[in-house]
Amino acid sequence: MNVTNYKPLTIKTMETTTLFSSHGEVTIQTPHGNIVEHNADSDSYINDVERFDIAEYNDWFFRRYGFQPDLAELDILELGMFMKDGSYEKPNEFRYTIREELEKDGRLIAHPLNK
Repeated sequence: MNVTNYKPLTIKTMETTTLFSSHGEVTIQTPHGNIVEHNADSDSYINDVERFDIAEYNDWFFRRYGFQPDLAELDILELGMFMKDGSYEKPNEFRYTIREELEKDGRLIAHPLNK
């Protein structure tokens, strides 16, 4: 073995993002949406979530705005949720309300084909 050509094995660490809600906070693995840990009220719906639908949100956001979102700037309600009982909760209408407000005041501009 030639030691001069040795390259150490690079292990990619898990990337995480913490999402916030009025019911608590959740740290998820990105881009998969798997929950790493959460600190939620004992009666919160967050305790029933298996994982968050990050792929759907990234796709929706990219088609609307033409760039990938900063996940640290979103609310849990903007995401679809795969529940522990096997059901799926669609994103809350809050997603559209908050994005419309950001578009109206010019902080976020929709792609011209998606207005």
